[in-house]
Amino acid sequence: MVSSRDSESIANAARHSNGGSASNSTDPEPRSKTAYDLDLTDCRQELSRLQTALKELRRENLILNRELDRDDVPIHLQVFIEDQAKRLELMRTSLSWRVTAPLRMLARLLGAA
Repeated sequence: MVSSRDSESIANAARHSNGGSASNSTDPEPRSKTAYDLDLTDCRQELSRLQTALKELRRENLILNRELDRDDVPIHLQVFIEDQAKRLELMRTSLSWRVTAPLRMLARLLGAA
């Protein structure tokens, strides 16, 4: 079965082959070209959006890789180091550490002589 659009295309092809001119109102070419232009515009917009998203993902990946490089020390060792630093700070601020400071200084002076 031949649709009316196919009939118009056949009639236009016959006019073109006989040297006749086809009017733009019955010629399907401009409509399909416009549709292709719209599709191309949509594709370009989607490409632009995807390129922007890719740049953002690459930037995020770079940041995460830098963090991994910094975190070469395993987490359990980091926790241990932080705990030991806190304990050392508590010891240095304790009353006994401050009271015995002169004795430690005297021991260093006598040991150096």
